[in-house]
Amino acid sequence: MSAHARLSASSAKRWLKCPPSVRVKGDGGASIHAATGTFAHGIAAKCLEDPSVTASDFLLKRGKVDGFDIECDLEMVDAVNLYCEDVATDFQEGDQAWIEMPLLQALSRIDPDLGGTADYVRYRPATRHLLVADFKYGSGVYVEVEDNEQLKLYALGAMLECGKVVTDVTVRIAQPRFEGAKPIRDFHFKAHELLDFVADVKAAANLSRDDSAPYKAGDHCTFCPQARTCPELLKLHHALVAADFDVIETAVATPGATAVVDHAKLAAALVSIPAVKERIKAIEAYAYAEASRGVEIPGFKLVDKRANRKWKSEGEVILWAQAQAIDPYAPRAVLSPAQLEKKLSADVPRGKKKEAGKVLEPFVEKVSSGTALVPIDDARPPAKLVTADDFAVIDGTADKT
Repeated sequence: MSAHARLSASSAKRWLKCPPSVRVKGDGGASIHAATGTFAHGIAAKCLEDPSVTASDFLLKRGKVDGFDIECDLEMVDAVNLYCEDVATDFQEGDQAWIEMPLLQALSRIDPDLGGTADYVRYRPATRHLLVADFKYGSGVYVEVEDNEQLKLYALGAMLECGKVVTDVTVRIAQPRFEGAKPIRDFHFKAHELLDFVADVKAAANLSRDDSAPYKAGDHCTFCPQARTCPELLKLHHALVAADFDVIETAVATPGATAVVDHAKLAAALVSIPAVKERIKAIEAYAYAEASRGVEIPGFKLVDKRANRKWKSEGEVILWAQAQAIDPYAPRAVLSPAQLEKKLSADVPRGKKKEAGKVLEPFVEKVSSGTALVPIDDARPPAKLVTADDFAVIDGTADKT
């Protein structure tokens, strides 16, 4: 990325919603999670560039990324293989494809501060269809594909870079490690729908250079490298600490009535909590980094975490246990659907792995692990709550009048 391209497509969601966030002075330090993702991306790019190479070739290989020592484990192999398999399955004769497409030159035609790199771009001349795929290695935060600002900016840059006539666009998220969601997710739209988006991008880019532009907090604050010093998050933090949830007196004026909390205040607090959490995490990370490099923080110290016992040599333990007529192995357990699916597809060639797992569908059901309180605009349908009336119907005590 050149020095002038500070509006990176990878952080488009943040600066489109909070343009001045690119001006906040902060730490911007790398994390082990980002470094691991970068390492996985590098392996994926090599596998896509050379079909004879698979992620398994990198198993247990290590590398340094941003000062972190990263190892390619089996989980990384599986994630990269899934992404590469999806790309290989999509490709048809006559298609054109680009791996790690640089978009700096193309996007700078919209604004000189714009830039980015698309993981994978495929153009299909027969249908004038453009596919932009993004490999997300993270497992902690679900990445929504619908109206994803980062991917729309990639699509815009890819259209300008490849210089092809595009009618239809598909943006794709490949996030194999996030549990509870489809690992491959698509969003389709017409190319002309990006015209309004171009206007939004230009407006946000101009505001990023406007000293009077207001800061705005929200879910886009996640992973913001300036969260520790952001003035808007500081203001929200103070407001949340000062908030109270007093009982509404008029609601308990009647003797025996149940106390009621002002739920509007509660909702306002819930909205601000995720952004404030980002500031708190950023402060903790900064303090840890300072302590790790020897800076004394009054009232705090670094300590070793709780030590866990482990075998010096599993082989020696197995031999000793067998000599004592003790079984040293854990009880056998049935593999999970995902684990058994991996076994079935292990030796299947690219392009056929998805079909291999379909034989398990008659044996599989999806059961929710519980409920979660989320914003009203979340795409999932509301959960059906079990109430006292439901039990009354079951035990026959419901009012039948």
